[in-house]
Amino acid sequence: MGDSVPSNVIPDTLLPINIEAFIRGLGFGDGTLDTRGRAKIRLCGAKAKYVSYFEEFGYCSISYPETQNGDPNIIFREKKQADWKELPLDKVNDLEYLYSWFAGYLAADGDISLVQPGISTQDSNAAKFIEEYAPLCGYIITGKSVSSILETNYGKRK
Repeated sequence: MGDSVPSNVIPDTLLPINIEAFIRGLGFGDGTLDTRGRAKIRLCGAKAKYVSYFEEFGYCSISYPETQNGDPNIIFREKKQADWKELPLDKVNDLEYLYSWFAGYLAADGDISLVQPGISTQDSNAAKFIEEYAPLCGYIITGKSVSSILETNYGKRK
């Protein structure tokens, strides 16, 4: 075996993606909630390739504002996805859902290299969730580090 550790990570092209779970993972990483409680996300740059998932899922409006360089700007209707900033603790026994959620989260905040995917988070609960549940989807946790930087351009980290 040498230095390699076998993994059962399945490339996205081979696994049917649960679109809602993927969107929720993407929203957990890059999404926000506006003052009216609507879930919103801007798909910047290469992430624009995921707009078809939102089109297929529905319950949202998609615009391409020039003020945002034509990036897809998605706003959900009817409080749909209003809880997407929460971890999917109620879905940990559904491996297709969990795999799809991690795929979305990695697409938002991760390095999705097939050689060594990685993710960065400031959320300690998300880090614990990754450590506990990502191995169920074939991801191998090889290390972690915690930043001691508490001040950001948005103020003190909570």
